[in-house]
Amino acid sequence: MRRRMRGAARVFLILLVVVALGAGLQYARDLKARREIVVLVSPIEGSGTQSIEITERLAGVLAEPRTERGRVVIRRLRSAVTKEQGSSRARALGQRQRAALVVWGYLEPEGADARLTVVVEKLAPPTSLHFSVGEHAVEGVLAEPDTLVLTGRLADDDDLGSPVRLATAALHYRLGAYAEAVRLLDALADGEQAVGGRALLLMRGNAALLAGRPERAVRDYTALLQSDPQPAEVHGNLGLAYAALGDHTAAAAEFEAALAYDHEDETLYLNRGVSQALRGEHEKAIADYDRALRLNPWAARAYLNRGVSRAALGDHERAIEDFSRALQIALTASAHLNRGLSRAALDHHRQAIGDFSRALRLHPADSLALVGRGRSRSALGDQAGAVADHTAALEVDPHLAIAYYERGIAYMVLGRHHQALEDFSAAIRINPADAAAYKGRGVSRILRREYPQALDDLSRAIQLAPRDAEAFFHRGIAYRLQGTPLKAIPDMEKVLELSRDATLRQQAEEQVQQIRSEGP
Repeated sequence: MRRRMRGAARVFLILLVVVALGAGLQYARDLKARREIVVLVSPIEGSGTQSIEITERLAGVLAEPRTERGRVVIRRLRSAVTKEQGSSRARALGQRQRAALVVWGYLEPEGADARLTVVVEKLAPPTSLHFSVGEHAVEGVLAEPDTLVLTGRLADDDDLGSPVRLATAALHYRLGAYAEAVRLLDALADGEQAVGGRALLLMRGNAALLAGRPERAVRDYTALLQSDPQPAEVHGNLGLAYAALGDHTAAAAEFEAALAYDHEDETLYLNRGVSQALRGEHEKAIADYDRALRLNPWAARAYLNRGVSRAALGDHERAIEDFSRALQIALTASAHLNRGLSRAALDHHRQAIGDFSRALRLHPADSLALVGRGRSRSALGDQAGAVADHTAALEVDPHLAIAYYERGIAYMVLGRHHQALEDFSAAIRINPADAAAYKGRGVSRILRREYPQALDDLSRAIQLAPRDAEAFFHRGIAYRLQGTPLKAIPDMEKVLELSRDATLRQQAEEQVQQIRSEGP
């Protein structure tokens, strides 16, 4: 019996190794897939050399874009997808080759000219729209057209401008070059947009929203609803656009309208939850994410977003459970970033560093993951590593105030007070309402014995954050070091009123006792 148990244990260990190896190989394949954006190009169906020339032109133009998101790989089909075979055939071929887009079409004679139809099939997963909730990130999901069609007359001297714009707009959208996608879609003639119909307008609205132009997206979505008020997906996208504008009342109305038409679409509950979270109503947001998960237990974004709301409510243990569930379904930088932030909040900094590093492997330009890792390195005493991470974050985003603030903290711990002062000042220039940066600069000035300036900074920090016990404590210290200790007593008493931190309270009590024992 014992021998069988030992044998079973060995089998179990071997299975664990096999599973882990398989997961690692899949992880590597997924990383490669993310770096390669495959576009499948079918020969344009039609007789004569013109169809060949059109195919060559489309393939050549689609190979041109360059992006940090990945390398465009053009794969050509040997046989054309015919008009009779249609989208089902094109999509099946694209799925087989793991393509993001499939471009196909057909050329038909029309009098002295020809009529060209170009079809773009989108096979990539739905595009996420990211929002910040504190330091965490939540994701909404945009409804997108699966198929884009453009039909137009093609004269002998036509430069294929419109079909090329359609295909390249779809590719730029997939590459994340949303502003360029909007420009290309704007360039399509009104008549051609009418042929492409609602799909082109929906895509342009999405591209505008993802490019940071929600007001433009609202116009496109509203135009769609004027022609047909029923599509739930358009109401849902419009709700996200209003949420991006901060108009959560209008967003709520759109989500209600969407759910009236389709109450079994989990993405609508997911997106409404995002809007609830953005206005701080996290219990309501969690209820919406729960509904989404009842409809689809594999909805990774619902776990991700529910974890963010739980983190916002201070329940980091359950938040970590949600982020881990999301990662079991799909490896994403957002889930690793959010789990890292919650682990750091629980002072599990080594685990947090692991999550931030994994997020950076998936998304090397993630400035918030760099800041998170830098902060955890600082907490573990690695100030040089922290400075390196925050500096890298600022190379990605030179206007990231939190990176200047955190690097200032690391410099201050290293005793490099001049550099700390410069970083806190840079953070304040970017965000003049940053109470933490004023507090940091005030402490840095105390260490430089610049007490009047320190008092100015700490008083400003208290104006901006009147319940920050640490700011009152440091201002009390500045008063005492300046030679006006009696002014420090009210600040230390304020610390005792506001703070639940035992160490800080003890230090404040000791300061009051020392000042009173020294006499006037």
